[in-house]
Amino acid sequence: MVMHTSQSLSITAEERRRMIEESAYARFERGGYAHGHDLDDWLAAEAQVDHLIADRRNAEATEAPEPELQQSGGRSIARDERMKRIVRRHPQRDASKV
Repeated sequence: MVMHTSQSLSITAEERRRMIEESAYARFERGGYAHGHDLDDWLAAEAQVDHLIADRRNAEATEAPEPELQQSGGRSIARDERMKRIVRRHPQRDASKV
């Protein structure tokens, strides 16, 4: 099973599980190898990994050009909506133009 998180970033279920295992073990180490918190460590690691994957997907989605624009060069509703999101997030959107 492959999870497609963006056009160029994809991760298999096995890779995701390995990342979660490593993160959960790191939490176990930081906790002084205290037993009895394995489920908490796993759930926190899973949330962390999923958040990391989502952040990467969102970052690449913002940077990657849309395929239909590469071919047609025309305007589309999807492109307009994407540009509106970028403008709303841009820190200098209210700066005066010189």
